[in-house]
Amino acid sequence: MSIGRHPLTIFLVVGALLFAVDRWRSTDSIVIDQAVAERVAGLWETQMGTPPDPETLDALLTAWLREEVFYREALRRGLDADDTVVRRRLVQKLEFLVQDMTPGAVSDGDLATYFEGHRERYRLPERWTFEQQQYATAEEAEAALEALRRGEALPRGLEDLPRHFVGKSQAELQQALGSTLASALPEVPPNQWVGPLESPFGSHLLRLEARLPSEVPPLSFVAPRVRTDYLRDAREASLDRFYQSVRGRYGVDNRR
Repeated sequence: MSIGRHPLTIFLVVGALLFAVDRWRSTDSIVIDQAVAERVAGLWETQMGTPPDPETLDALLTAWLREEVFYREALRRGLDADDTVVRRRLVQKLEFLVQDMTPGAVSDGDLATYFEGHRERYRLPERWTFEQQQYATAEEAEAALEALRRGEALPRGLEDLPRHFVGKSQAELQQALGSTLASALPEVPPNQWVGPLESPFGSHLLRLEARLPSEVPPLSFVAPRVRTDYLRDAREASLDRFYQSVRGRYGVDNRR
């Protein structure tokens, strides 16, 4: 008698097979071998600065087993599907893996070539060096300037701010002294006291000592930053190459 003629028999056989597969999956063994023990011990040593003793290692492996069971059960229940946090974490791990394959050493020749191709990225802005004296009011600043013109010593004023500013860009000076004073610097003549110039801190007399033009510094001056940028761009390029190499494996049905 053919089994195919008896649907109930087929149902029972298929059900038994499904039960057996599920039973087999649910009893997947979790191996706690020396490699697992060394990995768990290594993590402990990294965090605590000392290897675990045998009792601590046993407790760590018990905790690892609990986590592994929960992890596998979560996967069995499909809890990783459509989870933004899990998705991003997996993408991040893959990116780290790909980036780790990027060489970490940079030759002097590669660094010089990269610097020449990106010189404007390292251009320094115009910078100013000057001495300033702060006063509470514009009237006090005017009186101090008149004293200087009479050949007297510069009267002391407030001391809330540094007396000297060295090699500061306009952006830095805007943060330190406000936009009004910083924007007036290009019109200040060198080597003479001028003012009053206003800031949120009061009125200032200022003597411009040096004005450094915008320039691209030599490579030796910015080498650490150039090396960092080179490695970052190299890692990004590795990710782009990897993406292009695997992109063709996946069809995209864009239904927007």
